[in-house]
Amino acid sequence: MNGTLFLDKERKNGARFYFEITLQEKKQKSTNSHLNSSLNETIDTPNLLDSKVKIDEVSILVVEDNLTNQMYMKALMDTLSIKFTIANNGLEAVDLYEVNKYDIILMDENMPLMSGSEATVKIRNIEKNTKYHTPIIALTANALKGDKEKFIEIGMDDYLSKPIRKKDLKNIINKFIN
Repeated sequence: MNGTLFLDKERKNGARFYFEITLQEKKQKSTNSHLNSSLNETIDTPNLLDSKVKIDEVSILVVEDNLTNQMYMKALMDTLSIKFTIANNGLEAVDLYEVNKYDIILMDENMPLMSGSEATVKIRNIEKNTKYHTPIIALTANALKGDKEKFIEIGMDDYLSKPIRKKDLKNIINKFIN
């Protein structure tokens, strides 16, 4: 990403690693070849969904606390031309859900204040009164056997393992929107 990695090894209790990178706003075309190659599979075509629902009518809530993952999801959603909102944690997700209608919620699991599982349970309790069901897809780096079943048992509808790939996201959207 055309950045610099630093190592501070003068500390007696270990080492400190840190890095500097420059990120650009979407208004400017990114010339960062590493980021572009990471997103290459998301940039190849503007109209990715083969559905009866117009892509610009789809609204997704992305619940993610990690800034780098938020930027990646933003770039992914932008290349798909999907309207989305980002919540920084499960508590924000529940608050946003109560005042907005989303077609799909992409829910990270490990977050501060309220986990994805806790937020899902709260959203499902709210839905008992509305009789409306919003598909909630777990987003997690946990890719162990049984994780998908655990997420479905608490009320999520499906599971995507990080890093999220365009093809997998497209399939999930098509599965739950159509």
